[in-house]
Amino acid sequence: MKAWRLAAWGACLVWSAPEAAGSESLTEFCARAEAPQRCLTHQQGLLSCQDMPDASRHHCLSYYTPSLNCHRQRDSRHCEALSAAQTACGSLAGADRRQCVDARLPKPERGCAAGETCGDSPAESRTTALPLFE
Repeated sequence: MKAWRLAAWGACLVWSAPEAAGSESLTEFCARAEAPQRCLTHQQGLLSCQDMPDASRHHCLSYYTPSLNCHRQRDSRHCEALSAAQTACGSLAGADRRQCVDARLPKPERGCAAGETCGDSPAESRTTALPLFE
């Protein structure tokens, strides 16, 4: 039952996003939420992945949704860069937004050969950015 409520809450956020109506900015929309920072990061991730098919949207969201607290992340430099990139790419959506965010993210500190994993997490183990479209 709890999972159903969370899914319904997420669906309400998607359907009521201000970009769909075009009436207010994302910041103004989330300012009225009980958790405005969480709302903002969630909406930023959704805007980045809205054009992805359902099969790959979950991975896209886990990569492009900024964390609320970068100090607790394994790679805090990447986390802070993702938050700044999402803010800088505020007017874009979908593939354009992913391309904008990817251009602003730092390159991995250690080199990775083609096909070699770069780290432990799925985001770190990717050698290339998520596809812009499928």
